[in-house]
Amino acid sequence: QVSENESSVRAARLKLDLANLDLEKWKSGEVESKKQQNRHEVERTEKDEARLADKVTKSRTLKEKGYYSQDQLTQDELAWSQAQAALAKARLDQRVYDDFEYPKDKRTKESAVEEAQAELDRVGRQNASRLASKEADRTNRRSALNIREQKFQKYQEQLKAAIIKAPND
Repeated sequence: QVSENESSVRAARLKLDLANLDLEKWKSGEVESKKQQNRHEVERTEKDEARLADKVTKSRTLKEKGYYSQDQLTQDELAWSQAQAALAKARLDQRVYDDFEYPKDKRTKESAVEEAQAELDRVGRQNASRLASKEADRTNRRSALNIREQKFQKYQEQLKAAIIKAPND
């Protein structure tokens, strides 16, 4: 039972250690990476949108002066519109991650650590209970053995007392 207890405690500790490592990996690597990726995407789309807005302004001026066709202006306005949509999407992605995904993932990882800690505590209590049960069983069996040995001793004494030896053949 002691060996089984040690094994189950080792398994529970391993589970707790892995949950802690997973939480730290997530905090140190995955979260930072995702936040950087979101920031970079917002910055990139902001610059692209600003560049295309400027281009549309210049295209309108060139169109008014007759150097640019309506089709070229329309294409520039379409590209600017797409850049605005990409910027809105990048900002939305960043907000969704910050407001929803990050807290959800954080709670999930922390919950896994808490559950692993609770499992380790449960294993400790179960091990103590099992060991106490085995000790009580051993004590009961020793008591039963003592009782049987006492009975055996009594029977041997009775057997000795029951033997009659004749003084002569």
